[in-house]
Order: sequence, then structure tokens, then C-alpha cells
Amino acid sequence: MGIANPKRTLAILLVCISLSAALMIRQGPGTTAQDRDPSYVVTLRHYGVEAREMERTVAIPLEDALSAIPGISNLVTTSEQGKVRVLVHFTGTGTGTYEAVRDAAQRVYETLPPSAQRPEITSSRDSRIPVWSAAVFLKDEDPASAHTLGSLLERVVKPALERIDGAGEIELAGTGLPEVVISLDEKACAARGIAAWNIARQLAEQDLLFPAGHIDEGDRRLFMTLDGRFETAKALEHAPIALPSGQMVPLLSLGKIVEQDRQPETIARLDGKPAAVISVMGSSQVKLNRLSKQIRQILKDLEHLPLVLYVLSDRGKEEEEAFLSVVSATVQGSIILAVTVALLSGGFSVISILSVPLIIFFAGAILVLFGFSLDRLSLAGLACGVGAAVDCTIVVIERLQSCQSRLEKEKSLMVLAPSLFASTATTVVALIPLALLGSNSAIVGAIAWGIGTTSVVALGIGLGFLPAFITSPVPRCMTPWPRALGIRHYATLFTQRVRKSFSWLMIHSYQKPRRILLLSSILSIAGLGALYISGADVANLPSEDSVYAQVEFEGGLVSERVDELISEYAVSLRSKKGIRAVQTSARTASASVMISFNPRETNLDAVRVLARSTPVYGGFVYIPEASSQDRIWTITIAGDDDEVCRRIARDLARSAQASPLVSETVLNFKDGSQRLFLHNDGERMAALGLSASFVADTLRRALFGPVIYKRLNETGETDVRLRFATETYVHRDTLYHLPLSPAIETHTVVHIKEDREPASIRRENRRRTASISIRTRPMDPRKVRDQLQPLLEKILLPPGYVITFDREAIAAADNLSRMGLHFTLALIFCFMVIAAATESVQAALVILAAVPPALAVPALTTLLSGSSIDVALACAFVAVSGITVNAAVLSVEALREQGPISSTYTLYRALRKRLPPLFSTSLTTVVGSLPFLCIPGAANQMIRSLALVNTLGVSMSFLVSLSLIPALARLWPAVTFPQEAGIQPYPSSQGALV
Repeated sequence: MGIANPKRTLAILLVCISLSAALMIRQGPGTTAQDRDPSYVVTLRHYGVEAREMERTVAIPLEDALSAIPGISNLVTTSEQGKVRVLVHFTGTGTGTYEAVRDAAQRVYETLPPSAQRPEITSSRDSRIPVWSAAVFLKDEDPASAHTLGSLLERVVKPALERIDGAGEIELAGTGLPEVVISLDEKACAARGIAAWNIARQLAEQDLLFPAGHIDEGDRRLFMTLDGRFETAKALEHAPIALPSGQMVPLLSLGKIVEQDRQPETIARLDGKPAAVISVMGSSQVKLNRLSKQIRQILKDLEHLPLVLYVLSDRGKEEEEAFLSVVSATVQGSIILAVTVALLSGGFSVISILSVPLIIFFAGAILVLFGFSLDRLSLAGLACGVGAAVDCTIVVIERLQSCQSRLEKEKSLMVLAPSLFASTATTVVALIPLALLGSNSAIVGAIAWGIGTTSVVALGIGLGFLPAFITSPVPRCMTPWPRALGIRHYATLFTQRVRKSFSWLMIHSYQKPRRILLLSSILSIAGLGALYISGADVANLPSEDSVYAQVEFEGGLVSERVDELISEYAVSLRSKKGIRAVQTSARTASASVMISFNPRETNLDAVRVLARSTPVYGGFVYIPEASSQDRIWTITIAGDDDEVCRRIARDLARSAQASPLVSETVLNFKDGSQRLFLHNDGERMAALGLSASFVADTLRRALFGPVIYKRLNETGETDVRLRFATETYVHRDTLYHLPLSPAIETHTVVHIKEDREPASIRRENRRRTASISIRTRPMDPRKVRDQLQPLLEKILLPPGYVITFDREAIAAADNLSRMGLHFTLALIFCFMVIAAATESVQAALVILAAVPPALAVPALTTLLSGSSIDVALACAFVAVSGITVNAAVLSVEALREQGPISSTYTLYRALRKRLPPLFSTSLTTVVGSLPFLCIPGAANQMIRSLALVNTLGVSMSFLVSLSLIPALARLWPAVTFPQEAGIQPYPSSQGALV
């Protein structure tokens, strides 16, 4: 074990330090991964096509193609005006999923007209809230060059961001795609007798690049390509157009050509001023910290572009700040632990101070070696685990400093080794269920591996390295601390009083065992009840310096009017204290708002209240993220007819609003824009020699200008649109008089009526759906479902229609409840290890009896604070269960060493000798967790939960080991029978309370 040759041990230690440093430097600081099953978003655009036609021609064929891919667990489709968006969820992490989705989307795209845009496929999370967004301006304010902003963002910035590992959808607002618009002069075309469709066909046949075959020259083959493309859009003016008379005329004689950016789908502003906004969604495997760094690096590489960016939201930066706060807490915890170990070992020895940072350093290197990133969760696991693992160091130093010879040290280590192995084993085996959690393994497993690794490393350092450097007496850097500080008298007096209090607790518990057993049972039952009453909380907390809101207006309200209203709203918000910026994106009948604020001047809840209370004319403000004060649940109606689903959803919303549980109800759909429905007069059209396709083509040329083909050049594809130059017919009154021929107008061959088109059609797993969202206080979604169930049952459903309460939230709550099974497994594993080490089933049962009352205190604290049991708390209970048994192990082994216990005196004598290591080991575990209780940020919620349960649970386990264990020893004397083999207790003659 290195006792015989300290120099060789030091050399090995230095080699280990060097290797660990190399691993740590190569890895660098990491970020917390959001480990999810893969999911992708497929977006297909076909401008000018209404929602139902998009569903028929794009959404349903795309669903058919994607459904053939194995491993798909969920398929959600949204059809809107000119766009279909499909969210594809996979189960597991099988290879080739992206390629399969890409091939399916490409097959559907190839069946669509040339006016359809190529499919966009990105990895995506479920959330539509961006992880990074920025407002973009041109440095050159010259209006003549404003059209280049869309080209730069679409063709340079967006592709660069899409190549980043971890980036999902990239959304642009406030700018449109570059396009070429050919505006025909109707009179010039009519005078020459040429139709618009004929011009479109001739242009598409000329402006293209296609293979012309190949020729063989000897043993070589030469491929030929015919390039008929016009060099520039302006060159299209001279494109030859054949008239019906056979004459060739340039396109310029029939109209004009303009190169421009398409009118944007959304109008973006920053603090009321026009801007373009680029937003990056996270992928299903996003690492926010790394994604944020890569985005900043890409933007640095693009500094040569004439762009100015104002970052609105950066959740990766928040992750970095959370990581730095954990690093700070880790350093503080290490310093406190090092000082505590030095004090408990009798003075400030160099080896006792260095043992703590060495444990963390070696454990971090081992995690890196096994492929873990040193993120904030891993660091928290290391720091919280070292508080418990350093007990090994304390015991070894305490025992060996009294040994006078190498032989005596070796015998002492042989006696200590079984106990240290058993203590480490109980901590590690309790973490096995957490390391095998499945979908949450990347988050929870990081903490579990951190705690387990520190325990193993501490055991290795305690038995392998420390003995070589511990001499008798221990070399000290200064005199004992009470004497050095001049408070020896007060320290002694305090120690005596604490020792007397603990002694009274041990004796009283032995004398009144049934009372102690009753109190422990009541406390355990209360803890279980607290966990049940608290319920499961499955919400994800939002960003800490921004609020995302949606504003809904009456269906059909044009984006320009929405932009005016939402700009006034943004200016009003910007004037409030603490608001740094307000970014708005206006679209037809709705808008989105990103409110950035300074957390030092205001808080999240205040900004949310401000966003809701600030009036916006004709609009309704809805915040889709949960907060610390509320939760949002979705109720979905699925069936065959979307109108029936929406009717049921409206009835359900009225019923839900009447419940005192529900504070707000929101329909997740609305009526779309008004629509003019034109019916052909078939007989009249046949008599005039007109076809429905000709009438439709004429209408589209007059109103919209569809894409006739795509120009290919070095920068990619550019849509070429063909429309009539005049805008006389873009109003309702004049539309009826649109000339179809010199003597025929629209109203003579069609009948017109009005209705409304759907704003969007949502499908889930190939069935149409409509949904509502309800807002409640934080609580278990299953309780919300059960309380609303009577209201749901009153809704009359047609055959084949179903109502589902937030399927994802219910599944997450069920998974969280299964943490009880993981907790049970952890206790079973601990029982097996303890029973094998002590060779006594009775002793193992008594030791595990200390766990429920010890963990009841953090459970009751959670209930009294009004919190629910989230995944952080649930995992903390499982992780800490293996640590809380250590104090009980020490107490039981002390009684078995002294046993059989037959009187108060023998009990006191047994536990009095073990009291110093009991107190010191519990104290180091607690002080190692204290700095993590105060780290800020919602991102560190899991770490704070772990520290809370660790601190309260271990503190309570110390008291339980001095109360419940003596009581059970009195009621079950067989537990204290002396052992012939198994764990050998590690005796102590020194310690904090001696």
C-alpha cells in the first residue's frame, strides 16, 4: 500500500497528477446535455396555397412517406397558408434516422409543382422558444441597398449557423427570400395575342442547365452539359419570346424585371424600430454552452459582412454563468472541506489539506476518461460526493497518526479496509438506479457518476497514498487551532456541552425505546405523506433574463396593422424600469414578443405581470412558458373533422374555465382570414371556350404572381415569379371585373360567396386535432386531470373522437413516480452490501431503518415550502439514500464490537468512543454541500435540490444514528451480538469531540 516506500508512492502520485492534468486540459469545461430521443422538423413551403390544399397535397403525402420509417413514436403536422411543418419524434437513438427523413421529404417534394420550395430538415426540440436570437441591421443605411439584407441572411448567415452541431431550426423574421419578379403589361400582351402561361413556359425552357449526354473518344468518356442560363436577372430583359404570329420579341417589350427580396412573412422590430431577427432553435441533443460558443465563433468569422447584431437572448450564456457559479461553489466547498478535514484530524497538516483537491482532481479526470463532460452537474456531483467520500481520509489519518511503526500501520489498514470498502460500496450501489435511468441518464447520471467516482477515488487515496505520508506525530504547519486562536477554553467548553447533549440523546433513546420508535415511525410516515401530497412537478423553468410572449389578434388582420399595434405595445414595455429590449415579430393575425430584462433591476415574475397587464389594442397576450407560480397543461381533442374538434374544444374551454382550479384558458386555434369562394359556371365557361385552369391562372397572375421556375446560380436557387404589372384588380370591387378576354370579365363566369379559411390545420399521428391550454398553480398533472375529469365526462363526443389530457406531462409524471422504485432498488442494493459485509441480516435491517426518518425531513421541508417533487428532488433522494446509511453503519458496528449491549453504561461506552468519527464524517458531508445551497439560477435547480437533500438528510441521519439505533438495540438485542467476521470497526482515540 506504499507504506514501505514513500518515494515510490510520491512518484506514482505525481504520474497520476500529470495524466489527470492532461485529460482535464484536453477536455476543458463542458456543458450539460439535454439528452432526448432524436426528433426532426420538416418544413415545406408553397407560397399562395391555402391551408386545406397544403394539407391535401403536402401534409398527408408527407405523413404517408414518414410513417414508413421504423422507430417513429409521434408525428405532429401543422398546415398553414403556404407552409407545412412536420415534427417527427423517434424512440431510441438508431442510426440513419436523418437520412430516412430527408429521403421521404425529397420524394414528396419531387411530386410538387416547381413553385414549391425545397424541404428544410433540421433536428429540433419540442419547444418553439429559441435558445439564441439576435436583431440584425445593415451598417449601410442606404435604402437602395436594403434588399441585400435578405440575401446576406438567407445565403450566408443562415447556412453557416445550420452547420453548427446542436443547432436546430434557423428562423428569419423581417426579411424575405431573394426573388426575381416579372411584371407583365396586360395591354402589351393582349395586343400581341400571347398569354402569360406561354411566356412562363418559354422562359422556363430557356433559363436552365441540363445534361446533354456524352461522347466517347477512345478509352475516355466526355460528358456534355448545355448551359442556357442568363448570366444575371437583368439579362432576362433580352430573353427572346416567340409570339403566336411567329415573331420574336424581347421580354422587356412585354413587361419589366425586378430583382428584390420577397415580402417577409413576418415584420420584425427592435424597440419599435424596423429590424431583421434571426433565431436559433436547439436540436434534440443540444448542448447550450457549446452551441452558444459556436454561434459566437461563426459570427466572429462573419465580421467582414456589413451587419450589426444585437443579441436578444442567449440561453447558452446563461448556462455558462450557471457553470461558473458551480465552479465557484466547488472551490468554496473544497476549501471548507480541506479546512474541516485539517481541524478534525487535529491540526493543519499538509496531507490532510491536499487530500480534498486531489480527490476532486482525480475523480474529474476519471469522468473525462469515461467520456463525461465536466459540466456543472458533474462538478456538483463531485463536490457533494467528496463531502461524504472524505470520511475515508479522516478515518485513515486519525487511525494511522497514532501508529508508531510500519507494521502497526499495516495491521491498522487491514482492520480498516473492510469497513471502508463497505461504506464506499453502499454509496456506490445506491447510485446504480440513477445511472440507468434511460432518457434522463445524461442529466441525472452525471451527478450519480460524480458522487460514485469521488467515493471510489477517496477510497483509493485513503488506502493507497495517504499511509505513505502519515507519520507520528503528524507534521503540522502551525499549532493546534484552538490554542493558535486563543480560544482554547471556549472551544473546550463548547465541545463538552455538545458531547453532553449527544450523550443524553443516546441514553434517553436507550431508556425510552418505544417512544423513539414511535417518533421515528411518525416522522417516516409524515415524510411519505409529504412526498405524496407534494405530487410530481414536470415543468421546465424558463429563462432568467427574458420573457417570450405571444399576442393573438382577430383572424385575418393584416401583418402591417398587427405591426402597428404590437409596436405601440413594445414601446410601452420598453419604457418600464429594468427592460433592456423588446423584439417583436408581426404576422397575419398574430405576433410574438421577446422581452429582455436586467435581473438586477427586476425579476421574472414582475416582467410576466407587466407583459400581461400592458394593454395591446385588439390583442390577447399569452405567455406559453410556465413559471415558479403557475403551470400550463394542454388538453387535446382528436378526430376526423377539424371543425368538430374545434367545436368540442370551445365547449371544453368554457367548462374548464368554470373550475376554481383553472386560472386561465386559451384556445390553441382561431378562425382564419375571410375567403372569397369562386364557383365556376360550367355551361357559361364551356360556351365561351374558357377552362377553370385558365381562369385560376389569370387570377393568380393578377393577385399573387406564382413561381414559374427556379433560377440556378453559384449562390443557390432564386424564385422567378410572373404577375400582371397593374394592381388595379387586387381589391374586392375591381376583382369582379378582371378581364379574362377582351369581352369577358370574371363576374360573368363565376359565382362568388364568402367564408373563412382555417388559420392552420393540426394533425397528430395522422388524425386532425384541436387543443386548449389551461393555467393552474404548480401541481401534479395527474391531480389536475383527475379534478377536471368530471368536466371532461360531460362533453358529448361523436364516435371516434377522444379527449387527451397532456400526454407528455402525464408520462413524465408517471416516470417521476417510478423514482420510488429506483429508491427501493437503491435500498435493496445497500441491504445486500451491508448484509454481506456484516454477515447479519438483522444488522442490515436496523441500519436501513435509519434511512426513512433521515430523508423525511427534506421531504417535509419540500411540502412546507409549497414545492412539488420534480426530477431534481426525486433523483436527490435516491442519490443521498446511500450516503445516509454511513452514520448508522458506524453506530451498529460500534454496538456489535462492544456487545452484547445489556445496560445503559455499555451502550454509552460503545457509542462514546465512536462519537468523534460519527460527528466528523457527517460534518464533512454537510459542509461540502453548503455552498451549493446558495448558487443562483433556475439552471442550477437540480444542484440546489441535491445539496438540500444531502444537507438535511445527512444531518438527520447523524441524529437518527444516536437515537433510533440505540432504541432498536434495546428492543432487538440480537443486533448487538459480537461479530466473528465481517466489517471491523475503525476505532478512534481522537476527533472533533475528544
